Amino acid sequence: MPDISKYEFIIESTPQAFSNISKELSLRAYKRIYFKDELFKFFPYGELYVNDKLASIVDRLFFVEGLRFKIKLGAETLNEKQFGYLENEYVWSEGQIVGIEIADQLAGDNALVLTGVQKIYDNRSSRVWPNSKLSDAVRDIVIKDYKIQETNTAGEKKIFITTTSGLDDRYQMYISDRDFIEQSCEHAFDTNNPKSPFYTFINCNGEFYYMSLGDLFSQATVADFELKLADDNAVDLNLIKGIDVLFGGLPVNLENYAVRNFKTSTSGITTFIDKEIKDQYEKLDSNGLFTTQTETVNFQKPVSSINSFGLYEDSDYYNFQAFNNYKYVDTALSYRITIVTNFNPKTVTGKLVNLKIKKDINGELQYSPEFSNKWLIVKSEHFMDLEGAPFTRLTLSRPSVVVDDEHILKSSFQKS
Repeated sequence: MPDISKYEFIIESTPQAFSNISKELSLRAYKRIYFKDELFKFFPYGELYVNDKLASIVDRLFFVEGLRFKIKLGAETLNEKQFGYLENEYVWSEGQIVGIEIADQLAGDNALVLTGVQKIYDNRSSRVWPNSKLSDAVRDIVIKDYKIQETNTAGEKKIFITTTSGLDDRYQMYISDRDFIEQSCEHAFDTNNPKSPFYTFINCNGEFYYMSLGDLFSQATVADFELKLADDNAVDLNLIKGIDVLFGGLPVNLENYAVRNFKTSTSGITTFIDKEIKDQYEKLDSNGLFTTQTETVNFQKPVSSINSFGLYEDSDYYNFQAFNNYKYVDTALSYRITIVTNFNPKTVTGKLVNLKIKKDINGELQYSPEFSNKWLIVKSEHFMDLEGAPFTRLTLSRPSVVVDDEHILKSSFQKS
């Protein structure tokens, strides 16, 4: 391995069947190593394309779905600095043989499709957590069913859960753990971040997240990246090697531009609440907290959608607020950019990165307020090919974009 790459790829299987084969393989035997996690996809995903000219995998391992893997990609040190590994447990989800050449035996590229190991523990259950917070029920599932502990053996935190508000009986009615956790996000409310929807996923480092948007943005950044020309872009871990801007806009936000919500109390009184996007999502200041300024779109229709929240009782306060927030789960993160960087095992979904991107402001290159500062990773992809030089592609988002005084709609972006 060291002769073609500074990085290690370590794979162990349970039972040891693939571990024994992998010891016989050089790094060049892996045509493609790929791992992915997403904010809106619960389990992490992976692909290994193994050039199996000797048909070892076909002979000994084919049709072994559910085979468990511990996988590490990275290095202890890089450029004489501490580096680390992208490290997680997976199960063999699907198998394919592609690129088969006509010969006397069946041999080709084995494509191992992987999913997070928690998938095999994701069973249906019927149970209740009496007079409990939603966050407590979720934590109970993650530790007991998914077997994820608060910290790993190295002392690194592995469970990130925002404490929810309100006590109630929490029922899991013969649905899978994943379905219960994902559906509960619609009911989760955080009084410390009263305008924040909740998001849940497991990333490529085996970290479980069930957090409000505000708490996600209150984390410390794990990396800094800068867009600039440089001669050493192949080794500089802080350089942006490619960038695309992907602001979502109309298709994502149409039903949320100007919303009328209404609720009916048990006494028969109906209350209407009108809201625009700028009332819901506010820009982030340098500390990652919500402030009173925001951006929005000049929308001419008085109402773009009407929503009924049904019968409302005093005890439903947190539920009502959570329903309202969850309507904006996509809108809150419709501002997106993608960047390509050298491989960084710390940059996985749920983490924050700091960007430095310049633009021309009054004839002078300055850091752009629209694109610089904190961004949340909502999707991370990590690749390695035959060259042995891994790289990372990140999709980044945040609920608002700061604009400078030159923007033609600056006054519209401010709250009155």
